[in-house]
Amino acid sequence: MAGLPSLDEQIDYYDQWNAQHRSGGFDEISPNIRACGAEVLRCIDALHLPAPSILEIGCGTGWLSQELAKRGKVKAIDLSPGAISKARERSAPVEFLSGDVLETDLGPERFDVVVCVETLFYIYDQAGLVEKIADVSTPGGYLILTVLNKFVYERRRSLRPPEPGQIRHWLSSSAVCDLLQARYRVQRRYTIEPAGDKGILRLVNSGKINRFLTLFVSQDKLRRAKESLGLGSHIVILAQRKQDVHQA
Repeated sequence: MAGLPSLDEQIDYYDQWNAQHRSGGFDEISPNIRACGAEVLRCIDALHLPAPSILEIGCGTGWLSQELAKRGKVKAIDLSPGAISKARERSAPVEFLSGDVLETDLGPERFDVVVCVETLFYIYDQAGLVEKIADVSTPGGYLILTVLNKFVYERRRSLRPPEPGQIRHWLSSSAVCDLLQARYRVQRRYTIEPAGDKGILRLVNSGKINRFLTLFVSQDKLRRAKESLGLGSHIVILAQRKQDVHQA
């Protein structure tokens, strides 16, 4: 597709990125991403599914796959061969695949839960990914999705432009739900991990203002208030595949 990095360029980028940022296990991942993983695990536990079949898309080095495997049978895929090589070294009971999820045959199995952590916005055909996920899910199966909160990330001074080989196509929270609506019913949508230091978020997350507010409410309640207002840096979505998935 014109204007997009080639598949080889994307693979090179993610091989290097995963080697730099995802060499550790669950407890060694950056706090924000670890929080996303923890939310995914909480969502799965709350579903009370007996030994669900789980597909993880964008598994990277398998840092979350290990934990998912404690809850069910897991298949996991990532574009980066280097990341998958590292994932296989973990010796987790997971079937790891390397390839473009849009082009890879995932086999005849249908999955009770599909997990996609911080991956949707870095795939060129987002609608196609949602279709693929729905097609490999059981009727009534679940999608647990985490994505960057565009509103927050566009108000971070540390934000840098995309690097060579990286696709970046951020959507608003409502746009993500619109993308899902043909095949899924969104059951929960919330944000976690407040951040941002530009515009209105410069005030919301001001150290001086927050220290004053904690004279009246706990830091935890203040954090949860920001999250409930949609000011967390990550959006978590739990959606259920519609039974009649081939509606006109």
